[in-house]
Amino acid sequence: MVLGREQMLQTAPGEQKRVRLADGTGVLLNTDSRLRVKLSKSERRLYLDRGQAFFQVAKDRDRPFRVFAGRDEVRALGTAFEVRRVGSDVLVTLEEGRVAIYRDGNPRDEPPYKSGRRQSRSLPEATLAKVEPAAVLTPGEQAWVSSAEPVSVRQVDLRKVQAWRYGRMILDDATLGETVVDLNRYGGVQIILADPKLASIRVSGVFHTGRPDDFVDAVTSAFPVEIARQDENTIVLKPH
Repeated sequence: MVLGREQMLQTAPGEQKRVRLADGTGVLLNTDSRLRVKLSKSERRLYLDRGQAFFQVAKDRDRPFRVFAGRDEVRALGTAFEVRRVGSDVLVTLEEGRVAIYRDGNPRDEPPYKSGRRQSRSLPEATLAKVEPAAVLTPGEQAWVSSAEPVSVRQVDLRKVQAWRYGRMILDDATLGETVVDLNRYGGVQIILADPKLASIRVSGVFHTGRPDDFVDAVTSAFPVEIARQDENTIVLKPH
């Protein structure tokens, strides 16, 4: 790609895409994701508009690697980490190296805001360098970045976090409601819970993200849950 020119990368529901950027950085986009890339002589800017992406950053101390998700920024030099947008929140997981998270970074080139608000402008680099990060992650840590709360950092099992790259979900006492939402974003047959009470069922196991029917078979075998109706697009579950 030409320096200074924006490159658009995106995936459809159920699709994953692996890309090598011009600077040598490896990017893996998960299902239904969109990433804009703008490389210049002074920095590398990426904008995750939706979805989830894993980055294996090529080292270049003269060009900071900056990933923006909304108005928040994840900044790194040479490292491996992933960023996921969950509604208006952002989930950042670090595997190697170090990353810093900055709140309300006012990135350039964000899409115009609704209600006629003007596009934001970024702070000058000299000023930005003086801003203290909201959190600095070390390998194995995950940050939940919410607009309404301080950044929350916790230790995670990287094996579970990495599972999506291999078409898997590793669940350990996860709720059925959260799992169904996550599984449905991969496209294909959509699972619907007819009774909200089903959402609190706790589920564990390893499942294929592209096989919702297998997941339904496991749930209906292990819990008092049955299929209320099913067609080529949806599977509706109800209490047994």
